[in-house]
Amino acid sequence: MSYAPNIVNLGILTGAQMAQEQYDKNNPTPRHPKKTSTTRRLQTLNRKGGAGKSTTTGSVAEELGRMGYRVLVADLDANASLTKAVGLRLGELNHSVYDVLMSPRKLLETRDAIVQLSHLNFDILPGSENLGYAEPALLMARRQHALQERLAEVEDDYDFVIIDTAGHESFMHTLGHVYADEVILPTEADIANWETIETTLASVRKVVEDGLNPKMRVRAIIVTKYQQGTKFGEAMLKKLNAEYGDLLLPVVVMQTVRVREAQAFHQPITAYAPESQPAMAYRKLAEYLERG
Repeated sequence: MSYAPNIVNLGILTGAQMAQEQYDKNNPTPRHPKKTSTTRRLQTLNRKGGAGKSTTTGSVAEELGRMGYRVLVADLDANASLTKAVGLRLGELNHSVYDVLMSPRKLLETRDAIVQLSHLNFDILPGSENLGYAEPALLMARRQHALQERLAEVEDDYDFVIIDTAGHESFMHTLGHVYADEVILPTEADIANWETIETTLASVRKVVEDGLNPKMRVRAIIVTKYQQGTKFGEAMLKKLNAEYGDLLLPVVVMQTVRVREAQAFHQPITAYAPESQPAMAYRKLAEYLERG
């Protein structure tokens, strides 16, 4: 199944650019075919805010896209952090994941809400600050399969679908749990994140044990925002390796000014500074995920 999703360009457009954009919309360039026969379903998860989930999601999605895979990111964060991070303005979007979850297919198809980012190598189902209103309605109706049902409309067009979720526990997490078979767990090397690693892993085990998604498993733990030379950080790395060495990626994402610069320019670090240390760390994660 092929389709021509919305094309979004950042910045001020000249008349010629606007004409070119309209031509491109009317005459979409054929998209490269999928590289995989089965769509990989991932969720970036940590039950604490500020652990680098959105940064990790965007960076890995961009790197997988650069590797030739077709990637879709679904932003299930009520703050729409990733949507804003790639430069989209919520008030200017025609549709979002909120509309997809709350509307029947006959009124809105999932593909009509997907945005193809002209400056990046992945597509996005944008987030919405209205997700907080959708949550009680979906919960009361016991629609934990709502996201799975709507993504089923388009997932055959993608090699990877990655769900980005908020830091606090919510029904949006459940929607992601039902859909995703693999979990990426970004964490900072500090004591506050140590407890959330344990609770996040416990929540994944419960999803499996309760039969909500028997296929779900943690694929990788990656340390983000790492500050080299701190004794506490080094001690935490040793503790993480001792406890979760089979899941811990053997690279860390350093906290550098380049990451902040990338955010200011609405790009993942893998697009803004592909040869920087953080970008290379995320490249290792993408390569690890590619191996399945």
